[in-house]
Amino acid sequence: MEKIKTKVILILFCVFFGYAAIDYGIQKMILLPSFLELEQEQTIKNTKRAIQAIDREIYHLDIFCHDWSAWDESYRYAASPSEDYIKNNLPESTFFSNNLNYICIVNKEREVLWSRVVDLSTKKIITIRDLPGDRFPKAHPLVSYKLDGKPLSDVSVKGIFLTRSGPMLISSRPILNNDNEGPIHGSIIMGRFFNEDVIEKIKEQTHTDFGIYPISQEFFPSKLKHIPLKIKETSPYFIQESGKTILQAYTTLTDIQRKLALLVEVNNTREISAKGMSTIRYAFFIKIGFSIIIVLVLLILQKTVFKRVDGLIDYIQTIQRTGDLSKGIEVVNKDEIGILASEFNCLLEKLYKKTVKSREFEEELKNSERKYRTIIENAPGVIFIVNVKGEITLFEGKGGAVLGVQPARMVGKSIFKLFQDQPKIIHNIKKALAGNSFTTENHIQNFIFET
Repeated sequence: MEKIKTKVILILFCVFFGYAAIDYGIQKMILLPSFLELEQEQTIKNTKRAIQAIDREIYHLDIFCHDWSAWDESYRYAASPSEDYIKNNLPESTFFSNNLNYICIVNKEREVLWSRVVDLSTKKIITIRDLPGDRFPKAHPLVSYKLDGKPLSDVSVKGIFLTRSGPMLISSRPILNNDNEGPIHGSIIMGRFFNEDVIEKIKEQTHTDFGIYPISQEFFPSKLKHIPLKIKETSPYFIQESGKTILQAYTTLTDIQRKLALLVEVNNTREISAKGMSTIRYAFFIKIGFSIIIVLVLLILQKTVFKRVDGLIDYIQTIQRTGDLSKGIEVVNKDEIGILASEFNCLLEKLYKKTVKSREFEEELKNSERKYRTIIENAPGVIFIVNVKGEITLFEGKGGAVLGVQPARMVGKSIFKLFQDQPKIIHNIKKALAGNSFTTENHIQNFIFET
C-alpha cells in the first residue's frame, strides 16, 4: 500500500508540475508576444504624442507670428521704418514674456529692417551666422513663400530650422494689413530654440521621456548613425531594446526644406511586458503551489485515512497468517473507517464463536467416533457400509474373524464377492440398495447372524 501511495503522489505531482511547465512555455510563446506587441504599440503612441506636441509648439508660434504680421502697424513699418514701432512694440520683455529667441523684420526687398537674437538663459544678445543680419538671399527658405493661389492668411513657412547654436522652431509670415490683404510688404520671422527648456515643457505635457539629436551636425552620436537609415516613409518608426527595462523608439523630423533635421528618441519603460511576464510567472507559481497543496492533502489523507486503512489491511493479513480471530481491531474514531472496523470486529466475533463451536462439535464427533468404534470393534457381529456399486466403505466388528477376513483389508472390495456363496445375503443387499429394508437370519459356519 505504501508503494501505491508513493506512486500516486509522485504521479500527481509530476502531472501538475508538467502541466504548469507546459502552460508556462505556451503562455511565454503565445501570450507574452502579445504583451510585447502591445508595448511596442504603446511606445509608438508615446512617440506620436511627442511629435504632436512639437507640432503644437510650431503651430502656436506660427499663430503668434501671424498676429504680428497681419497688423497695420507692422505693415506701415515694413513700408516706412520708424523707431517708434521698435520702441513701442519690441522691448526686451517681448522676448521673455513670449519665450522667443529670435525676431526679425524684413522688407519686400529682403533687407533686414530689425533683427535680434536673445539667449533667454543669460539675457544677452547673441549672433547666429545662419541667420542673415543685412539681407536674405532671394532663394532663402525663410522668405520664399509658395503662394499657389492660397489666401495670404494661410501663407507661411514654419517648422524646424537648424543653426550652429542648435535647432530652432521657427515661423515666417508675409507682412499684411489687418484684413490679411497685400500687397506683401515683407516678412516677420520669429524663432524659439528647441532646447532642454522646451523639451522639458513637452515632457511635462505628454508625460513622455524623449530627446532630440540634430542629424547633420558633427557631434551626432556615432551609435545612432545607422538609425536614420532604417526609418523610411513606409516605416516611420524604429524600435530597439535598451537593456531589460527600456524600449526605445526613433523617428525623424524634417526642416523647413523637407530635409532630415532631427532624430527623435523616445524612451518607454517596459512596464507592460514586465507585468505580462509577472502575470505568467504568477500563474506558474499558482499552479506549482496548487500541486504542492494537492501533495500535502494526500499526505494528510495518508495520516488520517490511508494509515488506518493500512492498519486494517495489516490486521487482515495477520489473521490470514495466524488464523487467530480472538483479537479485534482498535476503533479510534466513529467515522466511516471506524464503522468499517467496528463491523469487521462484529463479523470476526461471530466467526470466532462459530469456529469455537465448530471445533467443540468436531471434538465431540471424534470422541463419539472413538467410542462407537471401540464398541463396534468389540461387538460379536459385523457392521459394514457399501456404496451403490456394492463397494465396501466401512467394515468393523469381531464377526469378521468368523467370516475369515480382516476388517482393515475389506474397504474398497465388493460385497458381492465376499458373499458370493450366500445367495440369500446377496439378494437382501441388492434389496437394500434398491431402497427397501429387511430383517433376516443367516447361518454361517455354525453361527447365526441376525441382519
